[in-house]
Amino acid sequence: MRHSHRLVARVVYDIGMRMRKYIFYTDEGFTYQPGSESVMPDIENLQVIGFGRGESPEGAVRNMVAENGYILETAFDEFIGVELRSEERTFHYLRDLRGK
Repeated sequence: MRHSHRLVARVVYDIGMRMRKYIFYTDEGFTYQPGSESVMPDIENLQVIGFGRGESPEGAVRNMVAENGYILETAFDEFIGVELRSEERTFHYLRDLRGK
């Protein structure tokens, strides 16, 4: 019985190693900067749609949409996918660059 648990764990590990993490974003749509009172969008940027795991970007976007069905109800059409090779996070603040 112990050997079968090892086999299952090994299969799960192997599958997990092939699954890559992707971020999907779009340049469709508009956004406003914090505190904006304008009726017109006043900043151009990219919007994160979500994250997905898959053996390829195509598989990851399918998985992301399957796990987040509401995405199909949005008006977005084109997503850009980028593989995330690290989950290390860094934070950067404009106030530090402004010298305040």
